[in-house]
Amino acid sequence: MHLIAYTSRYSGDTANIESVLADIVKSAKAANPKRGITGVLFFDRDRFVQVIEGEQGALNDLLELIKKDERHDDVQVIFNGEEDHQEFSEWNMDAFQISGASQFDDEDVLKNFRKLYLANFKLSSGQISRWIKMLINEPERFARVFNDGD
Repeated sequence: MHLIAYTSRYSGDTANIESVLADIVKSAKAANPKRGITGVLFFDRDRFVQVIEGEQGALNDLLELIKKDERHDDVQVIFNGEEDHQEFSEWNMDAFQISGASQFDDEDVLKNFRKLYLANFKLSSGQISRWIKMLINEPERFARVFNDGD
């Protein structure tokens, strides 16, 4: 099993993001089970953050499709590594819009992911999965994890 976490900038009008997210989720729910891919997608202001997991070849193929997708600009992989098992097996690609959550700043989230990765080179896919699940279930606690490092 493999896990890729990436971020990209949304190239469209954010006024239409609800329908864009619905379209992405619909397509992913149709295609990803055939590929053995699971994951979760976040949208904050003008940025996507996504974690996808599955077999490495299938993930690489999907990442190439995402890079060619006109909705995504500036795709940046922030983690690409092995994992023991699929942490998001219960998620056949759901999307969360966190744009209204004041404790999140899109640039700070990304900078902190990178800072944590560089400070501890052995950051595991399990750690990323736990943080993403915490973001979904306990957003206030997730914000504290990042703020404690400053």
